[in-house]
Amino acid sequence: MKPTDLHRNRMRDWPIRQKLMFVIMLTCGAVLLVASGLLGTYQIYKFRESLVSNTTVLADVLAGNTQAALAFQDENAAEHTLSALQADSYIISACLYDAKGNRFAAYTRKGRADALPLHPAADGDYFGFSSLVIWRPVLLNDRPLGTIYLQSSLEGLYERLRLFGGFSLIVLLVSGLVAFGLSARLQGPISRPLHALTETARKISVERDFTLRVPPAGRDEVGQLTAALNQLLNSIEERDSALRAANDLLREEIAERKEAERALAESEQRLQALMQALPVGVSFSEDATCRRVTGNAALMAQLEGNREDNFSASSPDPAAHGRRLRFFRDGVPITAAELPLQRAVAEKREIKPFEVEVELPSGRRWIMEASGAPVFDQAGNVIAGVAVTTDISERKRVEEALREVHAQLADRAVNLEAMVEQRTAKLRETLAELGVLLQHRARHARAPAVAAGVLEHPAQRIPGQARRGRRRLSEPHHQVGGPDGQADPGRPQLQPRRAQRFPAQAGGCGPAAPRHH
Repeated sequence: MKPTDLHRNRMRDWPIRQKLMFVIMLTCGAVLLVASGLLGTYQIYKFRESLVSNTTVLADVLAGNTQAALAFQDENAAEHTLSALQADSYIISACLYDAKGNRFAAYTRKGRADALPLHPAADGDYFGFSSLVIWRPVLLNDRPLGTIYLQSSLEGLYERLRLFGGFSLIVLLVSGLVAFGLSARLQGPISRPLHALTETARKISVERDFTLRVPPAGRDEVGQLTAALNQLLNSIEERDSALRAANDLLREEIAERKEAERALAESEQRLQALMQALPVGVSFSEDATCRRVTGNAALMAQLEGNREDNFSASSPDPAAHGRRLRFFRDGVPITAAELPLQRAVAEKREIKPFEVEVELPSGRRWIMEASGAPVFDQAGNVIAGVAVTTDISERKRVEEALREVHAQLADRAVNLEAMVEQRTAKLRETLAELGVLLQHRARHARAPAVAAGVLEHPAQRIPGQARRGRRRLSEPHHQVGGPDGQADPGRPQLQPRRAQRFPAQAGGCGPAAPRHH
């Protein structure tokens, strides 16, 4: 900040009384400084002009007094003439040059060691920082005999300036005191009405009392401002009463709204707790672009993320957690726009559940069943979206295992049916052979006894044991041999035997046929 700006800011906080006095004092001081400066400049100009004139006259006098010395080449007379300059305390040095430009005679005040020019310069006067130099010709009957050099100090000018400066400072101080006294008395008609106006405004702002009024202060700008402020206070007082009534009504509405907000906050807390406790993953988009997606604890566990992660697969940030996930449907990769949350927001409708395979950043894959729905505002515009994901990897593994078991059971059922048919066919063949064998054996073993009248005819009596055996053999489920249709090595096998033939006895009688038990 510039110094002028800082000073201006400080003046802004001053009271109006101090500002008025400061302006008056500053104006008076500026006028006096300008006047003193102009007078000082005039004094310098006049002093320089007087100094040049006096020094030139002195140089001309010296030139006239040294004409004879130059004409007769009398150096002693010339130096004696120049030594008379000791009477003028402001002359520093002097030098006389002949017609050829050579130094003829010189004078230097004691205590000064200024170097004298070796050769003369053009006629005229030259001001330096601390001295005045005069070059004048020495003429005799208008014939140049030489040149005189004269150097005068400006100490007299500086003494006059110091005197003038002191006098000007005294004038400034006296004028400032007079101006301060006059401004302290004359600023009252301006500052007092403004002070009263300020005090009234301060009380109104602190006490909130709009019944206060500012006393009238004439017909000038301050008086007009006071009248306008009083009218404004009247309007404010009327509106304040109306505002109090409106505030009372508003307080009741605010109390009702706070109660509703408290109930809503409690409901949101319960909903949040419920969402966190759900065993399924729930994701939320913060807007209709789905660039920022958060979720509950189940979703974080499913996607191996944390609370600060962005689970949006359509996030513009490549480092977002959702951008590191890969999604497949029926083994084919799908884009972020095909996910249920993005589809629900883009299509403005509910997305039915469908299966999606997810590949996590760690490389693990799992299958989820996902659905989505948009969130609308009162105008029917989509403002957000929500999606639900369920981990069905275990269910898919169980279904796959069941399908494999069903396939194995179906294969075994087909093989078992073929095996039963094969064994049934073999059993029937065995039963048929056994029946033929038993009939043949019985017929040949009982034929002699029937002929002798000892045994009954087979058609007349069949032992009960034979009947039971025939009935068992006739049953279709009777099984001969082991469970695989082969002969059981632990059971005796029936071997076909040929019937023994006995020789015929004379007279039709012979020995009885032996009985096998």
